[in-house]
Amino acid sequence: MEEILSCAEEKGCDVIVMGSRGLGGLKEFVLGSVSHSVVQKSKMPVFIIKHPSAKGGMTV
Repeated sequence: MEEILSCAEEKGCDVIVMGSRGLGGLKEFVLGSVSHSVVQKSKMPVFIIKHPSAKGGMTV
């Protein structure tokens, strides 16, 4: 998570776009959510794209 934020700052990015697998529940609690941490600590906008197979995500 820190690497994502420092890289975005070093490169002068305007926005961070990243994916989310949507583990949810206990798995997210134990493993943590990188995307959630980036959103909370970033000084720039962050767009989170849900994986199509993520819980509650779109199905094809």
